[in-house]
Amino acid sequence: MMSLIEYAKINRHRSKRENPKKRDSTFIYFAMKGNEKIRVCRQAFSILYAIKEILGQLKDSLGEETEFTFQMNTYNNLISAAKIRGFSVKPVSSNEILDFKNSWQQCFKTTCKSLDKATTFKISQYRSFEYSSSHKGYLTCSEFIDGFVKATFLLQKPFTIPKIPETLAYVTKIPINEKKMNDIKKIIQYIPDEFKDFYNLILTWPTTRSESVEE
Repeated sequence: MMSLIEYAKINRHRSKRENPKKRDSTFIYFAMKGNEKIRVCRQAFSILYAIKEILGQLKDSLGEETEFTFQMNTYNNLISAAKIRGFSVKPVSSNEILDFKNSWQQCFKTTCKSLDKATTFKISQYRSFEYSSSHKGYLTCSEFIDGFVKATFLLQKPFTIPKIPETLAYVTKIPINEKKMNDIKKIIQYIPDEFKDFYNLILTWPTTRSESVEE
């Protein structure tokens, strides 16, 4: 099993603005197809080889401070916290997703000037958002959490009352990029039987050649 995981040094980093948490190393995962090693993503590797069952021996082999053990510890901590607080984690299906995007356009602006007219609202520009029920429709934004420079926008349109939409966001299955679908087809033979129903269902979904699907 350990021969299918390769330790690799990271020789070049992006700038701090793009990647503030630098890592010195990473892991590359493989699956066997006959005598050939095929590179796969971490999620596919975890499913194929029931990675949680061998977590103990990997933890001893790779050490406490590796990226792998850090992420697995984070996962276990999240599940434990959910149990303590009395709520459960469940997968969301497409028939549970409501069409907020289109219905809320009737009540909210896509962009506007700040109250002091100094800047235009661009959601990708900010990392911190503050909303108060005492000032409905107003949104205070900052590029950083607890940042000193803030801008406040009135995004709600006049004389409107937002309501929970009643229509579904997706009437049919969301098309999957053809390249991703081909990746699933390559590894389907290695997936344990108990998970195959899920992936066989995905293989029936429509596909698209576009890199990003228009919602």
